[in-house]
Amino acid sequence: MDTLSNIRFVTLPPAEPDAGQIRRAEAREIEPAVRLILASPSAPADPQQVRDLVRLAHLPHSPSLGLMVGCGIDGLVSAVLPVVSPGRTMLLFVPAYYPTAEHQQITGRLVAEICRRAADADVHLAQALLDPSDSQLAALFSQWGFSRLAELIYLQRYFGRLPEDPPLPPPYRWQTYSPQSHDLFARTIERTYQLSLDCPALNGMRSMEDIVAGHKAVGEFDPSLWFLLCRGESPLGVLILSPVQHRDSLELVYLGLVPEARGRGLGDRMMRHAAYLAGRSRCRLTLAVDASNRPALRLYWRHGMQSIVRRVAMLRDLRALADRASVLSTGRPQPP
Repeated sequence: MDTLSNIRFVTLPPAEPDAGQIRRAEAREIEPAVRLILASPSAPADPQQVRDLVRLAHLPHSPSLGLMVGCGIDGLVSAVLPVVSPGRTMLLFVPAYYPTAEHQQITGRLVAEICRRAADADVHLAQALLDPSDSQLAALFSQWGFSRLAELIYLQRYFGRLPEDPPLPPPYRWQTYSPQSHDLFARTIERTYQLSLDCPALNGMRSMEDIVAGHKAVGEFDPSLWFLLCRGESPLGVLILSPVQHRDSLELVYLGLVPEARGRGLGDRMMRHAAYLAGRSRCRLTLAVDASNRPALRLYWRHGMQSIVRRVAMLRDLRALADRASVLSTGRPQPP
């Protein structure tokens, strides 16, 4: 993120005048567009952030979705990067710095067009993660049809040595994921959502198959790191971990207990198991948690997790866009 005096809203010679145009970025525009997304009046661009976003921009996308740019008279003015994940969700990366009303207006057009295209591609939910102090950007997202979902706290702990992980006492046992246990995992995850304090506004907005697909898409899916905590044949909790190789970390994707298993210390056993697996790989354990979920925060703090950053999650349900498009094109609403 360049200092204010060094920010350049990059001019690339177009084939023809395109002021006011919004379109897919050309290959030569990807890095300049990413730098627009990361532009700030107060700090230089983090080279790792630039590399990460450029890598995401180069991932395969559908013909209609990908990094989009907006042009002014002098060249590129704004850019928005959608990252679509299995589970029919999309994360938007947008600029946080808007020096003029033109930049806001063009970014709003980019967001609206990407959401329309995503809805046509059967993406159900669009999300963005904002700095909690950025009230201006939160207000813009509200104007663009998004609502506040939750404030997330990102936690981590580095394990340089192997923590203890005592064996589970009978009749408790771990069961790992397999195609044969897929339905059991899905049913158990669904039960752990009952009375959950973790982003409760999401409940009912996604199918269980979309939820499981989304969990599998985090990092590198490894079925040996998906666990059911069972008492005999009865699953009581779910622990899902995923390696993120380029960050040298193990992400705790999900930890949940069914209602009747809560308050019995089983969450601590699951956290010890996660810590042991992170320590075995000599890597960081990372996770994100809803800031209003105090029981979960107390659990993570007991196990030495440290807060590193907060983000506000904004959410928009895109299915209404798809329904409206169906009515306009056919005169009939989409079937449920």
